[in-house]
Amino acid sequence: MLKRILSVAIVLQFVFQITKAQQCVNAFFTIPDTVCSGQILPIQNTSTGAGLTYEWDFCPIDMTFPNLLSSAYTLNGYGFSSLDYFKFVKDNNLYITLAYDTTNSQFVIAKSAIDITTRYVSGNSPVATSYTIAGSPKANCFDVIKEGNTWMGLAAYSPANSISVLTFSNGFNGAPTAFALSGISSLNNPASIKLVKHNGDYYAFITNRGDNSLVCLNFGSSLNNNPTMVYKNFPAGANGLYDLDIMPICGNVVGFASNTNSGDLLKLQFDNDFSIQPTVTPVTTTATSTYGLSMAQEGTNYYVYFTGSDTAFRMSYANDFNAVPVQTKYTWGFPEFRDVEVLQDSSRNMFAFVCDYFNFFVTLPFPSTPCFNNLYTTDTVPVTAFPNTGTFSFPLTARDSLGVGFYL
Repeated sequence: MLKRILSVAIVLQFVFQITKAQQCVNAFFTIPDTVCSGQILPIQNTSTGAGLTYEWDFCPIDMTFPNLLSSAYTLNGYGFSSLDYFKFVKDNNLYITLAYDTTNSQFVIAKSAIDITTRYVSGNSPVATSYTIAGSPKANCFDVIKEGNTWMGLAAYSPANSISVLTFSNGFNGAPTAFALSGISSLNNPASIKLVKHNGDYYAFITNRGDNSLVCLNFGSSLNNNPTMVYKNFPAGANGLYDLDIMPICGNVVGFASNTNSGDLLKLQFDNDFSIQPTVTPVTTTATSTYGLSMAQEGTNYYVYFTGSDTAFRMSYANDFNAVPVQTKYTWGFPEFRDVEVLQDSSRNMFAFVCDYFNFFVTLPFPSTPCFNNLYTTDTVPVTAFPNTGTFSFPLTARDSLGVGFYL
């Protein structure tokens, strides 16, 4: 009897955490080129590293272009009076939306268990709870990062040039506590914050619109420490410096910053020693101004999403950030797009904008690649089979003991 043959195209995705020795986690698996349909895939996971965890996605998505069936929604249980900056994170299998409503002095936490490839509508949007944070009731920018088992954050308020450390002692089940930092004289109308762990230390990168500067603070081994200022840099080409994102890639660290007074982005190439100021390269876009910005990676492709008025843009880089970028423009007719966030969960991705004119979110989930096996698992070696013939691709994500990883 002839057996139907399943051809498996293997897409390997490598994930890393930069360490003092600058070593990358080696994520790798082997599988025959062809496997019989219905047969358990004979996968051998040969990844190497300390304390690795795994994510397998047998129905991956394609970030080549988003699902243009956008969904405008508000959070269930809370209506914003001001909304122009937010964060997405995943925690304990929940997708978390974090945002400040500065007008009402509220910090909003919204949770959803719905897969991020599902469009949010009014009936299934994340359920929100609002809190007043003593010591940090207002903030126009913030970021969060997990330190051990505890989520921490840093929030700044530009009118007062103030900055506070946030501690989520109860996770995202209640209000964080805030501790105001003093003596940070480098702030001048802060517009964006990015927290990065590098070589065991926690760093905060802050953009200042007031003097077009980039500030780097080193908190050492914990955000509970008093930070030291590493440098205050005035990037060439900065013009209304606004949002910032930074992505470690194996052996290098790359960031991008936006300019509200021009259409140029700034590419920031960091040495692996953060004490050295980044090399800055202007990147020309077709936008007249750039606001929110978020970086993402899929396979060997890198993406920079950014907003400009009622338009969204994407810069695509093949293989690395030294390639010539390809720009794509999207227009959906929503006025005043401000911030943008990309949430990645293995190969499942969603990006969303905030519209600060009407104070709502616009989400655009990426569609899944057509497949017959909608399986996502964290097993070391998955047990699964494809029931139909065809050519399929699937990624492996391996994360080190610190739990931080990026695709390569």
